[in-house]
Amino acid sequence: MVLKNGTVALAGGRPELRLWINDDGAGRDWQEVDIHKHRYSYIKNGDSTGYTEMVALDETHLLYVFDYGRTPGSIWVVRVTIDKTS
Repeated sequence: MVLKNGTVALAGGRPELRLWINDDGAGRDWQEVDIHKHRYSYIKNGDSTGYTEMVALDETHLLYVFDYGRTPGSIWVVRVTIDKTS
């Protein structure tokens, strides 16, 4: 996904839920965010199918969507703020 400010975001989920951010828009240098370790350490590998989705809210915010739970699964939504100054 490319945000209006040129930031590129990539989401993935196998084996862990991850988000990669490229703030120059060129795709050369990426900042990796491990969703498990960063905020949701109680989510264990295998508790998610690893399928992810993103929705842009504005120039600096997006929603990171993933499933959690085996049966019945639930959908989680994380609001991500991208700060290009840090």
